[in-house]
Amino acid sequence: MQNRKKKLSALLCTLCLCVCVGMGIEAKASAVGSGKPGGILMETIKESLSKTGDTETVETVAKPAENGEEETPEERGSNSQGSWFYQAGDVVGFIGDSITHVEYSAINYVEFLYNYYLSRFPHQEVEFRNLGVSSYKASDILDIYDRDPAFRGINKAVIMLGMNEALKEVPTETYISNMEKLVERLKEDGLKGEDILVLSPTPYDQTCSANFDANGNPYRMTDNALTDFTEQLALKTQEWGVRYVDLHTPMVELTLEIQKNGPDNTLTVWDCVHPNAMGQMAMAYYILKAQGANATVGEMFIGADAVEAFLEADDRVTGIHGTISDFYRGEKGLCWNWKPETLPMAMTFEFQEFYQLFDLVSELNQESLQVEGLEEGTSYTLAMDGEELGSFTGGELAQGINLAVLETNPQQVAMQLVEFQNQSWHVNSAEYRKVVRFATMAEPTHTMDEMLEAYEEWKDEDIRLRNEMYDIVQGTIQKESHITITREGYSAEELELDAELALQKAKEMEAQKTREEISTKDQEQPIKENVQKSPVVGILLAIAGGALVLLAVIFIFIRRKDFADREDN
Repeated sequence: MQNRKKKLSALLCTLCLCVCVGMGIEAKASAVGSGKPGGILMETIKESLSKTGDTETVETVAKPAENGEEETPEERGSNSQGSWFYQAGDVVGFIGDSITHVEYSAINYVEFLYNYYLSRFPHQEVEFRNLGVSSYKASDILDIYDRDPAFRGINKAVIMLGMNEALKEVPTETYISNMEKLVERLKEDGLKGEDILVLSPTPYDQTCSANFDANGNPYRMTDNALTDFTEQLALKTQEWGVRYVDLHTPMVELTLEIQKNGPDNTLTVWDCVHPNAMGQMAMAYYILKAQGANATVGEMFIGADAVEAFLEADDRVTGIHGTISDFYRGEKGLCWNWKPETLPMAMTFEFQEFYQLFDLVSELNQESLQVEGLEEGTSYTLAMDGEELGSFTGGELAQGINLAVLETNPQQVAMQLVEFQNQSWHVNSAEYRKVVRFATMAEPTHTMDEMLEAYEEWKDEDIRLRNEMYDIVQGTIQKESHITITREGYSAEELELDAELALQKAKEMEAQKTREEISTKDQEQPIKENVQKSPVVGILLAIAGGALVLLAVIFIFIRRKDFADREDN
């Protein structure tokens, strides 16, 4: 019995020696760094086990975008699932008649589409080309296709024809046949089915008062043919494998709706044929909705629990299609920086006029600011970059304000400048299309050389205007805007002073936190490097840990054995 105890005691001494050696090595490692060998030991063990296949290793990998690149703000934002917006580098040709050409107004649906694309996708430079020619039918477009240099280089196409066929009573079969030939001609130039969008013709307003004589008899019933064209296009475009948007049906419905308030109300000019500015915007709206456009320009939400100064937004302060930073809230109000990724559409006079009939703003132009936690009946002054946008109660700010429609919003002011250039862009295009018509008509008044000269002039001016528009929008979104909401009884200057002091303190605390993290990392690094350089250390530490466990087991065994021997005696 005594010999067995001696053997066990010797074994315990040996184990204790192993433990002491391991602890000594561990203490040496701790003297080098911050003293977290346990974590490093576990990492080392895991690493060695993974190499031998004794444990399962799990990796967490960030999921990349499908094309291997980070998504752009535009792709994260407005592009909804199933959308098919035009992309950077696309050259989109809008092929049509006078309803596309539009010599009678600076507003047309192509120009309005550009308004949306410039504001919503400022970094995706897309070229739109107006290829409409007044009085043309699909057969006329086929005739000039190879003679007009503006057709060269397009990789996307939008086709809207049919009004002149209906006015001249061209049979539906002939119209559809020529439209199919045009689609095939585009495909011969390399365009695929998904690159081609066919639009139905717009309505001839045969229900407005201008279409009736003094006896109440209609001058024309042209829309009957256009309805037939629309029905056939809906079927044939499926066979051709191209995209299709029906403009005719919803515009007829909208026309009937607005005429409930008066028979003179119409979406066309006096001739019942050509869409007026509101009609052109309606056309663009239906195209954009088909592409997947949504209302959101941007959103800023300030929660009631955001009651201090902080440098980066969190779940108390959130932004969509933009970034919030340097936030402060105090007794005198709130302020922060806002860096937008998108911009509001320009609110032209025509846009606002159409808004009286149809809520286009809520469909396409919402830049929401919502602030919770303010006194409901108290007045606050909202400003951006020092420009006062208006006064609102705390209740109104909690409900939400649409910044996109505020005239003094610096971003809206920038887009108004863009829109001025955009309308100039359209007029420049319309001037060249007029020369094309004069040079290609049955009895031309211009030579082909004059048309080519006009083409070069149009092209140079087109490039200049497009560059200026993109320079403005890209410059605007690169700039941080400073927003203040000042409580009544205080000035913006007083608010800014408090914010400056609070944010400076927040920056100092952030800098101190960063220094501490760097210091901790610097202290931990030598330990890891020491273990990596000396594999023996890791092995001995592992042995020491195992020895401690074994020691505890043997100790318990001896104690139980002694207790049993005493009971036997």
